[in-house]
Amino acid sequence: MGLPMGPQHAYGKAYLAATVEPGQLGPPVFSHLQNQFPLRLLTPHAACRNATITAAKYEKVPVKGIGILYVVGFGGGLVSGDHVDLEVDVGSNTRLLLLTQGSTKVFRERRGGDPIASLQGQRPPLPVSEQYFRYIVRPNATLVLLPSPVTCFARSRYMQTQRIDLRNAQTCSLVLLDWFTAGRLYVDTDDRIPELWHFFLYHSRNEVRIDGEVVLRDRQHLEQDLPEKLVRGVPTELSFRCIPYKCYGMFVLYGIECAEICEELSKKFDCIEQPQPLLRSGGATAASRVTPQDVLWSVSPLCSGAPIPGGELRKRPTDMPGIILRFAGIDMDTTQAWLRDNLK
Repeated sequence: MGLPMGPQHAYGKAYLAATVEPGQLGPPVFSHLQNQFPLRLLTPHAACRNATITAAKYEKVPVKGIGILYVVGFGGGLVSGDHVDLEVDVGSNTRLLLLTQGSTKVFRERRGGDPIASLQGQRPPLPVSEQYFRYIVRPNATLVLLPSPVTCFARSRYMQTQRIDLRNAQTCSLVLLDWFTAGRLYVDTDDRIPELWHFFLYHSRNEVRIDGEVVLRDRQHLEQDLPEKLVRGVPTELSFRCIPYKCYGMFVLYGIECAEICEELSKKFDCIEQPQPLLRSGGATAASRVTPQDVLWSVSPLCSGAPIPGGELRKRPTDMPGIILRFAGIDMDTTQAWLRDNLK
């Protein structure tokens, strides 16, 4: 018998370069694509060409070619202890649309840690699945990150870091979606226990730099202890804190290409009115009768001034539009439909 498979360390690089002059129609090409098992990088050339031609029909700014990159993992997800490093460079006069094959599935932890390390007499490492992404966006380039959500299986641990470096505040644009679900949900006829909020750890960090200055450093951290055996109908600590919503995330929009939608979403949010509590006949409130909304969301400016010692305000690094949209949805399908309708 062979040795049990241990955790994998995958590394990938992608460089998107423009092959046409600004203002001319044509898709860019990836001058360099490198990936290591279990990571795979795929780019559909026909889809890049069709997307560039379609986008040109609606352009209000000079035409930029669109490159599409799929980040795919063999085995359908991240095994306990897997570590993925990806470096992406988006060249000038291009747009990069980064997608995933499906939701990023995080499988349960290995009991006892890494079997290879145990057989070699080493101390088993903490079985955390990790992903680290670094993006460089050159002047007059756009990065659009639209992955499917992260889904943590029962008894899993996951950490993710994304660092985005926009090299020009006036000409770079960014669309960043980072979201996760409560876990696997089985149908009612299935004998298995739904794995909702049954993971040990979920940690996501996003950092955005514009002209070398950090304008966003955001962390989402969920952690809990779990019993040895899952029991149907017994909620976990995280479920108490997160119900009734099963899908959470954030959307970052920045730059000249996002100006119109930033303004539209800000106006929509300003018009939101909170539902008034219902009154019983005796005058007492009946807040429990208020039905939760399918999607809760908020909008805040990306580059707003922040107070510093002395009572002054930090100056905005740029006057370009940018917002952070945070949301919580009743389930993934409802949330996805809401995002599609509001971010067309």
